[in-house]
Amino acid sequence: MNVERLIGLIEILLKNEKEINIQENLTQLNTALTNFVATPSEPSYQIEVSEKVEDLEKNVSKMVEMYDPPQMRLLDRIGALEYFGEKVVQNIKETIRENSMTPAVVEEAVRDLLKNRENYIETLNITYESLTALNIEADYLEEGSAEIGFQLPRDIFKNELDGLIKELRVLKRIIRAFSEVSTGSVEPIEIRQGQSLF
Repeated sequence: MNVERLIGLIEILLKNEKEINIQENLTQLNTALTNFVATPSEPSYQIEVSEKVEDLEKNVSKMVEMYDPPQMRLLDRIGALEYFGEKVVQNIKETIRENSMTPAVVEEAVRDLLKNRENYIETLNITYESLTALNIEADYLEEGSAEIGFQLPRDIFKNELDGLIKELRVLKRIIRAFSEVSTGSVEPIEIRQGQSLF
């Protein structure tokens, strides 16, 4: 993943969080759990906890549907799915199942998740602001264009320039063939980014 793609991913993630606000769902669930722990005999608090878990699940699903499979892989790579993916709800439901007689344990787990998630969002904000301050911007593809990334292991060309040139010619022929099939003509091949962050 290159820096431009990373900043674009963070930008989308923060925008979607602002729109859907899973953090607010977790805060409401935490409040409902606090009420339930304080007065476990009150049935309305138990119902409220159940409703807040359902609300959280709906919004997490809504958030996950906003990403395509390649974006999901990138989100997993930066550890975001732990705080923005279906694992959030799965972990909470599992904790509730395992600790049905001790709601205080569930409350503590949700409180910890809320705090860790808040720290993660803050890290995303700091990273975004830092990269923006360095004039690094997200690199989005124009409609109708495509991008292919390659990593050429040094073993293939044994660190020799002639070997690298030979491999690049093979790639050029492959890309030209795809270009001709999709557009009917051979489009120029443009190198957009040559350095990888990871």
